Amino acid sequence: MLALPMSHRQEALSRAYVRVIAAQAGVTCGDVAQDYGLDMYLRGIEEVNGEYRDTGPQIDLQLKSTTRARVRADEVAYDLEVPAYNLLRLETVFRPCFLVLLVLPENEAFWLGQSVDQLILRRCAYGLSLRGAAPTTNQETIRVRFPQVNIFSIDLVHHWMDEARQGNET
Repeated sequence: MLALPMSHRQEALSRAYVRVIAAQAGVTCGDVAQDYGLDMYLRGIEEVNGEYRDTGPQIDLQLKSTTRARVRADEVAYDLEVPAYNLLRLETVFRPCFLVLLVLPENEAFWLGQSVDQLILRRCAYGLSLRGAAPTTNQETIRVRFPQVNIFSIDLVHHWMDEARQGNET
């Protein structure tokens, strides 16, 4: 019998997804202690004279997980809550902030697969910057569109970290 609500299981899976990608990307990953709209951060580790230091760039992440995104050949559409949208579109933030959306199959039985050889989390997560996006008059949600190529991957994390190091956000 499952006791944890489905939304909490989805959140835990999205955090696990980010941690796995961060580990392979060679960056540290942490949870934000108080929830003011951001859930996790990634920080770059730099090697200086043979010593590793936690002095690289930092990016912040807001995580979402859904079984109801509209997945098309070229994009993934998701209805984001307006307060989250307004936070992520701010241009005055000190660190780059990104939205990471984990898309799971509708049937929870297909979320995970496991054997002695592999652990599979089905579907994938997508990443997006909303910095500078247009204001909305919507009251509850706004549809955001992730290009299908924006899979939250090692390459995307490296790209975001390089941009943050240079003072840019894409």
